[in-house]
Amino acid sequence: MGIGFGMPLLWSTFHALIASGGSSGWKGDLLTFGFFAIYALPFALFAGLDAYIQRRWMLPRTGTAALQAGLMASVICLCWTPVPYSPVVAIVEHTAMLQLAAWGGESLLLALLIWPSAILATLLTRGPQPRYRALLVPAISLVAVYAYGDWRIDDMAEDQERGRGQQVAALPLQLDLPSRATGQLLTRDRPNAKRSALELTRSQLQGSPHCDLVVWPEVPLDLQQSDAACGQRQQIATALGIPLLMQCHRVGSDQIQVSAEWTEPNPQPVEVWHGKSSLVPVYERPLFGKGLIARGEPGTVFELDPDRRLIPTLCYELHSPAHLRAGVLAGGNFIVHMASFTAFARQPVDVVDQATARLRAVEFGVPIIRSANRGPVGWIDANGRVRKTSARFGNHAACEQVWSPATTPTAYTYLSPIAAWLPGAVMLLLGWLRRRSRAEG
Repeated sequence: MGIGFGMPLLWSTFHALIASGGSSGWKGDLLTFGFFAIYALPFALFAGLDAYIQRRWMLPRTGTAALQAGLMASVICLCWTPVPYSPVVAIVEHTAMLQLAAWGGESLLLALLIWPSAILATLLTRGPQPRYRALLVPAISLVAVYAYGDWRIDDMAEDQERGRGQQVAALPLQLDLPSRATGQLLTRDRPNAKRSALELTRSQLQGSPHCDLVVWPEVPLDLQQSDAACGQRQQIATALGIPLLMQCHRVGSDQIQVSAEWTEPNPQPVEVWHGKSSLVPVYERPLFGKGLIARGEPGTVFELDPDRRLIPTLCYELHSPAHLRAGVLAGGNFIVHMASFTAFARQPVDVVDQATARLRAVEFGVPIIRSANRGPVGWIDANGRVRKTSARFGNHAACEQVWSPATTPTAYTYLSPIAAWLPGAVMLLLGWLRRRSRAEG
């Protein structure tokens, strides 16, 4: 089921990534098929567990459906995959429904979505007179979740209108750099030009003098080109007159770190930077051994002022609840995402990535500022709505007023280390208790 659903839609997207890593021809096809085969594992594992429970526990069919929904959601969210992905991303346009993720995250929302389907499947395969009133409870639950989500969105909108919360005027940059780009495409500085990152940024700042910071995306530079460009970051921040957040590399004795570098216009006595804490499997981190790239620590926060703290998030870190959780608990109230999709050519991986970003914004209750190379840029609010966004490709710079609500961390922020377990564990416990009470009766 996982292969059949995902492979036809996304084959070319991940085949392009594997080809960029040097595997083409039959080897690339085999690796791409193996990539998608991993997504079939949760369905196979669920089928075995479900068959075992049905044989041993003999629960009523409506109770079985609730158990199936919780168990399947947990299995999907717990099984390791190269890129975390679930059917929840298909409903991100229904932002009222997404608000449930602030309580239990992706797994709780997924369980709710699977529940009516599980009831229908159970009723249609067990007996000639299905009792469709069994759908009443999940239907009421869906309506209640929608009503709660609608209220939550309106409540945050009122807070914003009343001036509660914090605002940041951010300039996230969009670039369209190819593989093995040169550092000159970042730092070249010609009068009245708008081609390089620096030229494009300066041109936009002339019309938006009140921006608080500039965010450049992750870029496809090799180490030599990256070092040359990053060596000028202090000069660039000073010339622009505002803080610059830029992706660089830090070279150690036998490994390097992909880093997000925070540079103030005035030289600081101590460098402020973050090492990427969540690495792309195989592509950046081998399955065995330590590899070339070292893993950083999650949860770094850059401080604009005591009330506005930024959580730097490099590309794949957007898929890491551990990184985002640590940043929010450290006081971060704006996620700043820096990504590059060059390795995927012009395949639509950025669409899936933005859908994931919308879910993460709701889970952790903070907005996301998105800067990208070959992907849309703008910002997503804490309700998961895309407030401003550019076209998918091209060069773009605009200073956006980004708002973050004045709220405490969401329930999911505290529960995220165990959230994936909860739907399955709770339903297994309830099923076991019901089986025990029937046995005793």
